[in-house]
Amino acid sequence: MLYAASELNNPDHDDAKWQAAADAAAALLNVGYELNPDYQQTFLQDNKEIIFARYFTQANSTDFNLWQGRNGSNGWMSQNPTQNIVNAYEMAATGKQPYVVNTDGSLTLNPGSGYDPQHPYAGRDPRFDASIIHDGSLWAGRVTETYHGGMDSPESASGYNASLTSYGYKKFLNEEIPPSGSTVKPTNPWIFFRYAEILLNYAEAEFELGNEATARKYLNMVRSRPSVHLPDVTDVGPALRSRIQNERRVELSFEGHRFFDVRRWKIAKVVLNQPLLRMDIIKGTDGTKTYTIKQLQVSKFLDKHYLIPFPRAEVDKSLGTLKQNAGY
Repeated sequence: MLYAASELNNPDHDDAKWQAAADAAAALLNVGYELNPDYQQTFLQDNKEIIFARYFTQANSTDFNLWQGRNGSNGWMSQNPTQNIVNAYEMAATGKQPYVVNTDGSLTLNPGSGYDPQHPYAGRDPRFDASIIHDGSLWAGRVTETYHGGMDSPESASGYNASLTSYGYKKFLNEEIPPSGSTVKPTNPWIFFRYAEILLNYAEAEFELGNEATARKYLNMVRSRPSVHLPDVTDVGPALRSRIQNERRVELSFEGHRFFDVRRWKIAKVVLNQPLLRMDIIKGTDGTKTYTIKQLQVSKFLDKHYLIPFPRAEVDKSLGTLKQNAGY
C-alpha cells in the first residue's frame, strides 16, 4: 500500500491510496507489538518488535559473521557502509546532521550541529555505533583500527579483505561469535517486518494526508526509543518530509528498504547521482589521527532506472501485448 501510494506509482497524489497505506499500518499499531528498548539487541535475539522474520538454528545457520565480520578478525568484510550513510546519522545533542548535502553531493559543514570533523564519531545518534563498525569501535574485545597501517586496514596482514570505506557492519553481528574458526554459528533472526517500520510507514502516510501533528508523533516515537533518545522533530512541510525520509534511512539501515525508498520517492536521480564517499584516516607518530572524506567512486542513475526492464523473452511471448518499460 505504501509503495502504491508513493510518487513513482501515484504521481497525481491520490489521497485514497495514502489513506489505504495509513489504514494498513494502523491495523498493526495496537495489537501487541512494541519497540525493543535496546536498538542493537533488536537484531540479535527474538523480541516483541519483530512482526515477521526468518529464524535459524545451529543446523540451519548463516555465515553472516564470516561474510561481514571485521577483516582483522578474519572476517571477509564483504559489504562496506559508505561515508554517505554515516553522514545521515544526526548529532545526538542537537538532532542535526553534521553536513548539509548539496545536490551535486558536495558537503557543507552544518555549523549548528555540534559536529567536529576531527572527532567524527563523537556524539552521534546511538544507532550509528549500534549499526556500523568504524575506526575506534570496540568490538569483540578489541578496538577497531581502520586507519592506514591498522589491524583492519588495507595494509594489514588480511588487507585483501579490508573495507574500501573504513566502515563495516555491526548491525546483525553477534560479537561473541568469531567471524571464522568457531563451530558455533549465528542464529539471530533476519527481520522482514518490525514495529518501527510500521510506525514510520504510518508517519509517512499521515504526513502525505496532511496530518502533520500525527506524523510527528509517530516519527518521534521511533526516535524516543530508550537506547536512542534523540530530540523530537518539530519540522513542518517539506522539511518534515525530509526528516521522515532520513529517519527511514538510518532506522532501517541495511534492512533492504533504501533501494526501493529512493525510487518510490522519485529522489533517486538526485541521491544516486552523487559520488559514493569513503573516510581516509592517517595516524600520526604522536598518535593523533587525521580524518579526510574522499570520493570512492561515481555512480550514475538515469530516468529509465526507476523501473527495471521486462525480460525480452516475456515481451516476445506476449506477442506485443506487454509493452517494454521506457528506455529499454
